[in-house]
Amino acid sequence: MTIKARNHEAAIARCAELATLVDRHTVGKKNGIYTTAIDSLEFTREYEPISVITGVSELLLGIVVQGTK
Repeated sequence: MTIKARNHEAAIARCAELATLVDRHTVGKKNGIYTTAIDSLEFTREYEPISVITGVSELLLGIVVQGTK
């Protein structure tokens, strides 16, 4: 999915769309990491703020998606 947004409202709408797509794969599930049909794509779901975790990992891209509160 390519996000093309030239204004704030369009960017917010795309973020909401992305949150809906992620929610579809994690709704009703507990906190944790969930694999997908796409190799190397995982979703992590956390309901409560967690303490800071430090560590080293392989190269990755993280996108924070927040749904409704």
